[in-house]
Amino acid sequence: MGTAIAVVAAATIAGVLLLRPDGGSSSEAGDGARGPAPTRPQDRDPAQGGAADPDADAPRGSGKPAKVKPVIPGWQVVANPRWHNAFDVPPGWDVKGAGESTSFFDENDKRKPLISMSAPAVYKESYCPAGKKGAASDISLAATGTKGAKGAKTAEEAAKNEARSWVFAGYDQAGTGDLRLVDAETKPFTSAQGLKGYTAKAEVTGVKKKDGCATDGKAFTVTFTGPDGKFATWVLYTAAHVEDEVPDATIKKIMSSLRLLEPAS
Repeated sequence: MGTAIAVVAAATIAGVLLLRPDGGSSSEAGDGARGPAPTRPQDRDPAQGGAADPDADAPRGSGKPAKVKPVIPGWQVVANPRWHNAFDVPPGWDVKGAGESTSFFDENDKRKPLISMSAPAVYKESYCPAGKKGAASDISLAATGTKGAKGAKTAEEAAKNEARSWVFAGYDQAGTGDLRLVDAETKPFTSAQGLKGYTAKAEVTGVKKKDGCATDGKAFTVTFTGPDGKFATWVLYTAAHVEDEVPDATIKKIMSSLRLLEPAS
């Protein structure tokens, strides 16, 4: 797994170079990976094209909007007022709040975030702790959240690019494995709560295990249009082909709970 991510409280926004799996690059504003000290290392992010925008992925506010309740009994709600969406995660996930973000960093420049998302929830945050099996920092098993899609022309384009980008940044920046979109899981999407958009799944297999924490990985995305007319992308990534991998069935149940939040008046 690539250089770990950091979960940070509402941080400074900076334009970053986003590296794509095809070797190209583009400029986009990060979700705030530079700033306050991390509470945990965890994700990264290469993605869509578009000029840097100080507003693009900035976490806004903190905590959960009032009166947002889970729609799946016994699960926890994750609400993101910046990107006007909510979804539920199972017990055992650590919901970080709307004022935090998580990012994957460039393996060649650990100060540079590649990809970020806000209001994250993290599963097994210290799945591979720093110092164990050669890991430079704590590595989580999985995380989910939402980010902007500045520069995307269509929901389909954004969903596909984000899925590939998260897998690349999180699991195989060196390009040692086979990274691909899963065609059967890449299609128009409507959640059980009526959120419409486009979903994609990407996975990388055969990653060279440079340390004991390196794994294959997969990511699911859903790009949708918020009530403000802007694209946003929900993301979930997880280590793959390991004992505690988050199964596709659980991911799809989380996806089924995706719903829009109306902007605060």
